[in-house]
Amino acid sequence: MAKFSITRSTTTPIQPNRDIISSLPDDIVRHILSHLETKHAVRTSILSKRWRKAWSMCLSSFSLDDSLVRVDRLDCFGKFVESVLLHRRGPLKSLKVRFEKLPHEDVKQYICAAIRRNVEELDLSIKNGPFTLPLFKLPQILFSCKTIKILRLRSKINFMVNIDDSVPFPNLKVLHIVCLIIFDDLTIEKMLAKAPLLEELLMQTEMPVFYGETLRIQSSSLKRLVIRSKHTLTSCCGLLIKAPKLEYLRLNDFLSEEFEVERLSSLVKAAIDVGQCKISPRTDPVFYRSHVLGLLREIDNVKVLSLSASTLQILAEASEEDNFPTFPNLTQLKLAVVGNGWLILPKLLDSSPKLKAFTITRKVKDYLKSTSVTVPGDAIFKEESVAKCLLRSLEKFELKGFDGNKAEKEVLEYFIKNASFLKLLKLSFSATMSSDNKALTLRKLIFFPTTCQILIA
Repeated sequence: MAKFSITRSTTTPIQPNRDIISSLPDDIVRHILSHLETKHAVRTSILSKRWRKAWSMCLSSFSLDDSLVRVDRLDCFGKFVESVLLHRRGPLKSLKVRFEKLPHEDVKQYICAAIRRNVEELDLSIKNGPFTLPLFKLPQILFSCKTIKILRLRSKINFMVNIDDSVPFPNLKVLHIVCLIIFDDLTIEKMLAKAPLLEELLMQTEMPVFYGETLRIQSSSLKRLVIRSKHTLTSCCGLLIKAPKLEYLRLNDFLSEEFEVERLSSLVKAAIDVGQCKISPRTDPVFYRSHVLGLLREIDNVKVLSLSASTLQILAEASEEDNFPTFPNLTQLKLAVVGNGWLILPKLLDSSPKLKAFTITRKVKDYLKSTSVTVPGDAIFKEESVAKCLLRSLEKFELKGFDGNKAEKEVLEYFIKNASFLKLLKLSFSATMSSDNKALTLRKLIFFPTTCQILIA
């Protein structure tokens, strides 16, 4: 029979009125506060006398937002921010601010204070008034900060500043500039040259042509590059990219008329969405198409590629003399297709001998013209020869937004008939497709002679 023994606990019993929170060791208090957002950390000051100022002594990361502050309490909020940033010492790891109401001059003081405290991550979101008012201008001291590793600017800002070439950004690894309005190309070029460790760059621009002729992205360390440009009534002259270590590229550019890209031999994944300015293009379509084709030739070693509907419509106009690029390493291809974009499918398949996964998303409208378009009247696959990838490597084909039009039916039948290694066919219907047409399509799929798995969404 098992024996049991009971030992009386020697632990001191908890006294009913004892303040356990106040007796926590400093290390535990710091650990707790370090995992809280600023607003929650401040609220801990009501827990006990010992915690009243503990948050201000322990936090090295702050997130400040005046969007919910009432106008009549703005002065109090400003004094609070001053007490956090201006009147305390010690290193500052991270500062994230979203200011909509505080004066720009006060905001500049806070940024300068963070820099003096050796901030490592700075995330600025500053709301401006109407476009006619002066845009927020970054303090000059920001461009000589040696400790900053991550810099995110999410504001409509004036980026025309004098940068000292002799003072580097020795630790900057991530730079995001969103809603950039006013800058000159030399400012960006100098800033990138000052950052020898920069690995990630994101730029979202609304760039009037009179502020710069060419956007130059030159970096020997850059690995990820994202460029987004919004549609405006003008276009800039060009985009230059020289980044030999670049592994990821996302380009949404409807401002540039010329592309100059030095071969990106390290590139693994790319997403290209380009098109000419809607209102007043500065170059003829043939010249522009040659630059788009040149861009693709310089990234032809990618393994994963996405092309937008507008990009495909540009490529669809290419002739045999245009030297269409070949993608010898491409294994995944994603296309958004509208109108005549369907006609470029044979060339893309012929140019991708190792393709394993192919996805087509049908678009309803022409993104550049914002109007509905019809499918091409001509046959898409005119030659009897079949692309090598269909006979040797393609394992997955997905067609999204299937509506049962002539082009979609031809493509679907072509892949089922010719993709010898196809293992998975995934088909998703459009929201506007009638039930009768869906049923008709399903009946046809049942009788197709194929051994691949078919999924219907």
